[in-house]
Amino acid sequence: MQNPNSTHRADSFDLLRLIASLLVLWSHQHVLLGFPEPAVSILQGSIGTLGVTVFFAISGYLNALSLLRRQSVRSFLISRALRIYPALIICVLFCVILGAIITTDPARFFGLKTLKFLVQNSTLIGIEVRLPGVFETNIYRDAVNGSIWTLPMEIACYLGLAILGAMCSYRSSRFLAGLCAIAVG
Repeated sequence: MQNPNSTHRADSFDLLRLIASLLVLWSHQHVLLGFPEPAVSILQGSIGTLGVTVFFAISGYLNALSLLRRQSVRSFLISRALRIYPALIICVLFCVILGAIITTDPARFFGLKTLKFLVQNSTLIGIEVRLPGVFETNIYRDAVNGSIWTLPMEIACYLGLAILGAMCSYRSSRFLAGLCAIAVG
């Protein structure tokens, strides 16, 4: 049985991440409509930057807890991959299928650029935001699912967390002291 306090805590984090995501969406709609992005003067950045920062910070804390609960770093990495890749592949395929329907340039759409979009975005080995003939008249010309840019950063954070977890599992006081020295200096 799950501790009711931990469920409440997870729900609270989910609410904060939802609010952070909504800040990003609100910020993006201004830009897409041609208006200036709302700024947060105290942070010297935009509402969207605040949302992304809060979202990544909370996700980092939750992922660190996930790593601590796992039996191994390998188990943590597998769970992260299974959380990202199936949905990512479906999303990328959906973009290509929808792009094929709405493209204004079918001759260019069914070529290497679309294959590049499919392969790079499904594997996250490079990001390709353009599909030929899709959204060519938007403010961000040709941009299809631009939010994918965050996923390589997210994976880099998972890998960094996994490396840190693996190194800390040895619990060598010299190693941890060295790690702290590197982090500070």
